[in-house]
Amino acid sequence: MADLARFSVRVVRDVPLALRLYPSEVLAQAGNLVRGSALIILFLIAVLALQSGVGGHFIFANPGINSYAGAIYSVALMRGLVEVIFGWIVAAKIGCGIVAEMGSMRINEEVDALDVMGLRSRAYLAGTRVAAAMLVLPFLFVTALLVQFQAGYLMSVHGMNTVSEGAFYEYLYLFQNLRDFITALIWGSVTGVMCVIVATFYGYNAKGGPVGVGESTARSMTVNLVLISALAVVFAQLFYGGTPNAPIGN
Repeated sequence: MADLARFSVRVVRDVPLALRLYPSEVLAQAGNLVRGSALIILFLIAVLALQSGVGGHFIFANPGINSYAGAIYSVALMRGLVEVIFGWIVAAKIGCGIVAEMGSMRINEEVDALDVMGLRSRAYLAGTRVAAAMLVLPFLFVTALLVQFQAGYLMSVHGMNTVSEGAFYEYLYLFQNLRDFITALIWGSVTGVMCVIVATFYGYNAKGGPVGVGESTARSMTVNLVLISALAVVFAQLFYGGTPNAPIGN
């Protein structure tokens, strides 16, 4: 964990260097994130919203509070579930891919070759990927939020007929405000970038041949799962521990 912490500080410091020396590589990695991962992330977030709509229908219909169904997506999902699921997908889809790619470069001595050629390998490999994540993941998370709102609307209004369109949007926006949006954006972005940093650490320091790369990939996923959960506890307490920031309960 100490090695991971030291590497994280150094790679974050390398981000300005990567932007200055290797801007084309940063843009290439950003393009890879969008092309290779955006659709699967948005699809899985939409599935989460659809499942929440089905469960919410029976939970809200039994006590006769169907009109509050829109609050599912602005409270239960927007204040924790989307951020955690977003982190899991980034750790699995993006993080494991980074570990496998950089780990293969390490065991094939391509990282050492970059150093011999005078390139700063950590900035070129890890710094550019972290910079790309900082550029792409906030926009991708905001898009995921919009997708889950729309998927929730389709399921609650048209799929399960839980609530009318007007009531859905009334309580969807009644239970959120700009503070909730900024909180969710910070939470989701920090979670995603953290997963990428952990992945670059295990990929850059992989050893032991192909088996070692596989082990590093598994360790990366395990550490990310723990850190995502720990970060969720900290952010939930930090942002909502003192006040629920809701029209009821304050």
